Amino acid sequence: MADDSDLPQVVNRPGGATVGEQFRELLEARELIGFLAVRDLKSRYKQTVFGLAWAVLQPLIGAAVFLVLMTRVVGVDTDPVPYLLYVFVGFVAWTYFQASFTSASEVFTRNTDLITKVYFARLASPIAALVPGLVSVVVGLAVLVPMLLAYQRSPGWPIVTLPLWLLALFVATLGPALMASALLVRYRDLRQVVGLGLQTMLFVTPVVYDASGIEGGVRWLYYANPLAGVLAGLRWSTIAAAGPPTEAALSLGVAVVLVAVGMFVFRRFERTFADVI
Repeated sequence: MADDSDLPQVVNRPGGATVGEQFRELLEARELIGFLAVRDLKSRYKQTVFGLAWAVLQPLIGAAVFLVLMTRVVGVDTDPVPYLLYVFVGFVAWTYFQASFTSASEVFTRNTDLITKVYFARLASPIAALVPGLVSVVVGLAVLVPMLLAYQRSPGWPIVTLPLWLLALFVATLGPALMASALLVRYRDLRQVVGLGLQTMLFVTPVVYDASGIEGGVRWLYYANPLAGVLAGLRWSTIAAAGPPTEAALSLGVAVVLVAVGMFVFRRFERTFADVI
């Protein structure tokens, strides 16, 4: 009988901290990401009354409420784009960001047994949590087809850039989601801060209003919000709104920087997940 001391020892621990090693680990975990994403997608619509219809009802109800509030009370003008189209696209993107960010930030606190019993590429969990929402985005944007026909509008050639703006929406959500998922493992009371932050962000993001009236240095500060540039691109590619301004490049740059920061924060806290969760 062989001595156990002669057998090779395997230690389950986080991988290297370099960017290359993190991406290599994610590439090796692509099947795991797919499995987790499909599982979350099935559980999201399991035993629901409306199922995927929520992907349309949520932004549509939000758009209808603000259609009355902003056009009749505040007097917001998005001419020549009909306000209903303008705000509907905004709510489709915002609903994705809010729901996916919340799901990804709580992915470890909702799966404590898995975290404490086995090591896996933990970056895969928050990334997989962002994938199911893309299905809702596609379903929601599909509703734009009859709406565009009703308003006799066509997106034109910019529609070919839509996949790039959907990728930008994913990236803009990924960075904050990685940071939140890691920090909430240790600091549970940050959940209240996250909720307050999302409520505030809704009104500093051009979801229900046009940001073209913002001028001067404040405009650059405003577009430091990654979603500001993404929304401009989504509206340009789907409802023939004005093209993304120069400042949209800042939004995309900030989104990429936040992903890098998010991966750094995640890797730093990851080693203690099993100890503090």
